[in-house]
Amino acid sequence: MSATSASNVTPPPASSISDVTGLPNRAWGLPLGVRLMRRTWGEEAVIYNEASGRTHLLDAFSDWLLQQLEAGPVAVEALVDRAVAETAADRGSIEAHVVNAIESFERLGLADIQMRHR
Repeated sequence: MSATSASNVTPPPASSISDVTGLPNRAWGLPLGVRLMRRTWGEEAVIYNEASGRTHLLDAFSDWLLQQLEAGPVAVEALVDRAVAETAADRGSIEAHVVNAIESFERLGLADIQMRHR
Protein backbone atom coordinates (compact mmCIF):
# COMPACT_ATOMS: atom_id res chain seq x y z
CA MET A 1 0.00 0.00 0.00
CA SER A 2 1.38 3.41 -0.86
CA ALA A 3 0.44 6.80 0.49
CA THR A 4 -0.50 9.62 -1.85
CA SER A 5 0.29 13.16 -0.82
CA ALA A 6 -2.31 15.86 -1.24
CA SER A 7 -0.17 17.55 -3.88
CA ASN A 8 -0.44 14.46 -6.14
CA VAL A 9 -4.23 14.31 -5.98
CA THR A 10 -6.08 16.06 -8.78
CA PRO A 11 -9.19 17.82 -7.44
CA PRO A 12 -12.45 17.14 -9.23
CA PRO A 13 -13.50 19.82 -11.72
CA ALA A 14 -15.81 22.53 -10.45
CA SER A 15 -19.47 21.87 -11.07
CA SER A 16 -21.05 23.61 -14.01
CA ILE A 17 -24.48 23.80 -15.54
CA SER A 18 -23.41 21.32 -18.23
CA ASP A 19 -22.61 18.76 -15.50
CA VAL A 20 -26.23 18.64 -14.38
CA THR A 21 -28.14 19.43 -17.55
CA GLY A 22 -26.97 16.48 -19.61
CA LEU A 23 -29.04 16.05 -22.72
CA PRO A 24 -31.26 18.98 -23.75
CA ASN A 25 -34.48 17.12 -22.87
CA ARG A 26 -33.36 16.20 -19.35
CA ALA A 27 -34.95 17.89 -16.43
CA TRP A 28 -34.96 17.54 -12.67
CA GLY A 29 -37.88 16.78 -10.40
CA LEU A 30 -38.77 14.99 -7.19
CA PRO A 31 -38.13 11.25 -7.26
CA LEU A 32 -41.18 9.02 -7.52
CA GLY A 33 -42.82 8.57 -4.12
CA VAL A 34 -41.13 11.53 -2.45
CA ARG A 35 -43.55 13.71 -0.54
CA LEU A 36 -42.26 16.74 1.33
CA MET A 37 -43.57 18.71 4.27
CA ARG A 38 -42.12 22.15 5.02
CA ARG A 39 -42.07 24.86 7.63
CA THR A 40 -40.48 28.22 6.94
CA TRP A 41 -39.05 30.75 9.34
CA GLY A 42 -37.77 33.96 7.79
CA GLU A 43 -34.94 33.04 5.42
CA GLU A 44 -34.86 29.32 6.29
CA ALA A 45 -37.04 26.29 5.69
CA VAL A 46 -37.13 22.88 7.34
CA ILE A 47 -38.07 20.15 4.88
CA TYR A 48 -39.25 16.72 6.01
CA ASN A 49 -39.03 13.93 3.43
CA GLU A 50 -41.79 11.48 4.34
CA ALA A 51 -40.29 8.76 2.13
CA SER A 52 -36.89 8.73 3.84
CA GLY A 53 -37.81 10.16 7.25
CA ARG A 54 -35.00 12.70 6.90
CA THR A 55 -35.22 16.39 7.74
CA HIS A 56 -33.27 19.10 5.88
CA LEU A 57 -32.56 22.77 6.67
CA LEU A 58 -32.53 24.97 3.56
CA ASP A 59 -31.93 28.63 2.89
CA ALA A 60 -34.78 30.54 1.24
CA PHE A 61 -33.35 30.29 -2.29
CA SER A 62 -32.74 26.53 -2.06
CA ASP A 63 -36.28 26.11 -0.74
CA TRP A 64 -37.59 28.11 -3.71
CA LEU A 65 -35.64 25.81 -6.05
CA LEU A 66 -37.04 22.70 -4.37
CA GLN A 67 -40.57 24.11 -4.72
CA GLN A 68 -39.92 24.52 -8.46
CA LEU A 69 -39.02 20.80 -8.63
CA GLU A 70 -42.12 19.89 -6.62
CA ALA A 71 -44.30 21.66 -9.19
CA GLY A 72 -43.00 19.30 -11.88
CA PRO A 73 -39.85 18.41 -13.77
CA VAL A 74 -37.91 21.43 -14.97
CA ALA A 75 -34.68 21.92 -16.90
CA VAL A 76 -31.77 23.50 -15.04
CA GLU A 77 -31.49 26.30 -17.58
CA ALA A 78 -35.17 27.13 -17.03
CA LEU A 79 -34.57 27.24 -13.27
CA VAL A 80 -31.69 29.64 -13.81
CA ASP A 81 -33.83 31.81 -16.12
CA ARG A 82 -36.65 31.95 -13.54
CA ALA A 83 -34.27 32.80 -10.71
CA VAL A 84 -32.57 35.55 -12.73
CA ALA A 85 -35.98 37.04 -13.52
CA GLU A 86 -36.95 37.08 -9.81
CA THR A 87 -33.71 38.37 -8.27
CA ALA A 88 -31.17 41.12 -8.74
CA ALA A 89 -28.25 38.67 -8.64
CA ASP A 90 -26.03 38.10 -11.66
CA ARG A 91 -26.58 35.03 -13.82
CA GLY A 92 -23.21 33.48 -12.96
CA SER A 93 -23.80 33.41 -9.21
CA ILE A 94 -27.37 32.17 -9.66
CA GLU A 95 -26.21 29.43 -12.02
CA ALA A 96 -23.58 28.30 -9.49
CA HIS A 97 -26.14 28.19 -6.67
CA VAL A 98 -28.66 26.27 -8.80
CA VAL A 99 -26.06 23.70 -9.87
CA ASN A 100 -24.80 23.21 -6.31
CA ALA A 101 -28.35 22.92 -4.95
CA ILE A 102 -29.40 20.38 -7.61
CA GLU A 103 -26.31 18.27 -6.90
CA SER A 104 -27.06 18.42 -3.16
CA PHE A 105 -30.73 17.57 -3.72
CA GLU A 106 -29.69 14.54 -5.78
CA ARG A 107 -27.31 13.30 -3.06
CA LEU A 108 -30.08 13.75 -0.46
CA GLY A 109 -32.68 11.88 -2.53
CA LEU A 110 -34.72 15.04 -3.13
CA ALA A 111 -34.19 15.24 -6.91
CA ASP A 112 -33.51 13.03 -9.87
CA ILE A 113 -33.33 13.31 -13.64
CA GLN A 114 -36.65 13.03 -15.43
CA MET A 115 -37.39 13.12 -19.14
CA ARG A 116 -40.37 15.45 -19.31
CA HIS A 117 -40.13 19.06 -18.27
CA ARG A 118 -41.89 22.36 -18.40
